[in-house]
Amino acid sequence: MHLIALDMQPASNRGGQEKSLFDILTGLRDLGVKITLLYVLDGDLLQKYRGKGIDCVRISRISIVNKLSLVEVFGFIASVFRVCRLGGDVFYINQIMDAPVAVAAKMLGGIRRVVCHLRLPPLVDCWQIRRSIPRIDRFIVANRLMKRLHCETGVPEENVEIIPNGFWMDRFPEPA
Repeated sequence: MHLIALDMQPASNRGGQEKSLFDILTGLRDLGVKITLLYVLDGDLLQKYRGKGIDCVRISRISIVNKLSLVEVFGFIASVFRVCRLGGDVFYINQIMDAPVAVAAKMLGGIRRVVCHLRLPPLVDCWQIRRSIPRIDRFIVANRLMKRLHCETGVPEENVEIIPNGFWMDRFPEPA
């Protein structure tokens, strides 16, 4: 299996999503899954990803903000074709904002499935996200409330899996 993932900027100072993604991807890599991490901006976690045997590939865009900007449109198209050349089985996105590049690659046959981890409450309406949702194969949420909120905004209930957040108890020392 070849899993492609995306992190706009893999940096440890950005917050919990980036650290969680690092744990997920390195855990899957330890299980023998081939991982390619796509990124747009450099960050300090790139060296750690590479140290764990994860391929890191820079792309120029994950979506189109200004439809009238040829630089954005061509950058997005170039990114989609780069993803298609990688030929992954699953494209795992860590947030719904990353869906446009993943869904476009799937539509061109470069990716077989797209899985989206919904970590934040639903976003305000965005045309790219609205058009991407029906083409995402599975969504992951942490609890029933997040599932309900996302389903109310158009995410198909049958495609949502609840996987609670957690942590490894053995990483915490016993109290004195």
